[in-house]
Amino acid sequence: MPMRLDYRVRVLEKSELRDFVGVFIFDWILNMVKNVSKRFRGAFSFKSWCSAIHVKAMKSLNNEPFYTGCLTKDEEYSIGIAFLNDYLGEILSRKLLDSDKIMSGPLKLSVEAIKVRRNSFRELYHAKISSRIGLLFETPTVLGDYKTHANLFPEPPRLFERILDVWNKFAPKNLILPRNPLINWARENMRVRSYKLRARSFSIRDEFVKGFFGRLEIICQTREGLEYFAPLLNFLEYANIGEKNYYGFGAISYTDLSGIHPK
Repeated sequence: MPMRLDYRVRVLEKSELRDFVGVFIFDWILNMVKNVSKRFRGAFSFKSWCSAIHVKAMKSLNNEPFYTGCLTKDEEYSIGIAFLNDYLGEILSRKLLDSDKIMSGPLKLSVEAIKVRRNSFRELYHAKISSRIGLLFETPTVLGDYKTHANLFPEPPRLFERILDVWNKFAPKNLILPRNPLINWARENMRVRSYKLRARSFSIRDEFVKGFFGRLEIICQTREGLEYFAPLLNFLEYANIGEKNYYGFGAISYTDLSGIHPK
């Protein structure tokens, strides 16, 4: 069952973050691993940790994203941390819920409040969506090779391929979705109606990674078969996609645009 911790935090000290903020949050989580049992640590490889822990977007209280740069003392932000593995989430969330500070390198935050959210894969599987899909890429997203800057535009087949890969990795066997038929359906029936995207490079551990962020609207030419994409879109509340997703890249939110008049 995916789990998400939503934090409201306050900056304790003025600081300058040269790396993407998600790097510091992820490092703080990994430091928590040192405080759990050796048996628990041995049950997960580093690759498993990375794939199952997703840092969500850090935002100011007026919903502006923060990626890197200067943090001013006493400013407040929200940030989410999602766990896609049940066992991992239950154990680590206890440690995180007991912490009243997030201290990682220059990042020094006081935890003011925490909310916990959970949805079973079955609940997500039976969600509904409309044929007008709004996506907000809240943090830089990399669908291809970040070293070559390929595939910076989120064509629907590639986009849903990446979401599908994460879903099928963690969903129960009876809820795994057919990969090739869904990608082909997206290729044949989904069209980008409008978008406002831009690309930017961010520092992650001494290398620069370029990703795109902004808004995208997708329209579907038929509703037949659309129900299989509902779990993928609602799963985005927990899962990031693409390269460096554990550091907070690829955080996307979904909006039903059916009641909004097209511009």
